[in-house]
Amino acid sequence: MNFTPTTKHTSIDAVVPLYLNHSSLYPIINDFFESMKLYPDIKLIVIDDCSLLKLLPSWPVTTRNKTNRGYTATVNKGLSITTADVILVLNDDLKIKKGDLDRYYSIGEGIYSPRDTASDNTDRFGAIWGMNRETYIKMGNLNEKFKHYFSDLDYYNRAKEKGLPVIKWQDIVVEHKESATYKSENKAKLFNEDKCRIG
Repeated sequence: MNFTPTTKHTSIDAVVPLYLNHSSLYPIINDFFESMKLYPDIKLIVIDDCSLLKLLPSWPVTTRNKTNRGYTATVNKGLSITTADVILVLNDDLKIKKGDLDRYYSIGEGIYSPRDTASDNTDRFGAIWGMNRETYIKMGNLNEKFKHYFSDLDYYNRAKEKGLPVIKWQDIVVEHKESATYKSENKAKLFNEDKCRIG
């Protein structure tokens, strides 16, 4: 399915939470930033969540957390910095291809996401999603009671409650090297801690 934007938004910001905690992430994160050069007009807002290892000088870090705050609080910090017409949230373990982000130039109200290679392809979102500023004003920030997981599910449910559309582009698939960030941590422990907060 081809998509040609009809009303181009004047600006797009992309919030990127970054956490470098083991050396195998260097090529993955570097690939992400290299791939984003396909979209030089998208402003990257990169928040380093107090990484354990030294970042590469070529990575366009906007600001750093003084302590490790977790995924959700780090995304919220980035959202609070945005000023663009459209706001994207991108994981640092994605690899963007030409065309992956084109539709964001003309989105309407609601939350929009393509599929990614690690998702179950439901209508929910996670590794890559975006909304226009009007939607963000209605939705506000993510719920920080979920530190690492399920903040996207909570946001999805809140959008549905507000009657906002949540659109999944099934014909766009973005490469996602899921769980790379938590390879050297106890992912199951972090997952279960946040799962207990659902209610």
